[in-house]
Amino acid sequence: MKKNGRPKRYWTFEEIQLLGTMSDEKISRILNIPSSSTVTYQRHRLNIQSYASKKDVYRTWTKKEISLLGTMSDEKVARKIGISRLNVYKKRHDLNINAWKK
Repeated sequence: MKKNGRPKRYWTFEEIQLLGTMSDEKISRILNIPSSSTVTYQRHRLNIQSYASKKDVYRTWTKKEISLLGTMSDEKVARKIGISRLNVYKKRHDLNINAWKK
């Protein structure tokens, strides 16, 4: 039993195979795990890249998307174009575009 009162979770091979193939939130729903942070922890522990970062690594940015960088928070840009905040930050940083300031 762990500190939080819940029993330790043992992952099956099939469950581990799901990690990184879809969002941690979706995997937690499929596997009936109460918190997606449990899935995230296991993925990090096994050094498996997140689905969002895999999906976004090789994407081609449009001129319109690039024009949004620095005009609003990275989080807002990420939500607007449907990718992770980290990938927005990386692209903005790669292009030497300053962060948006209120």
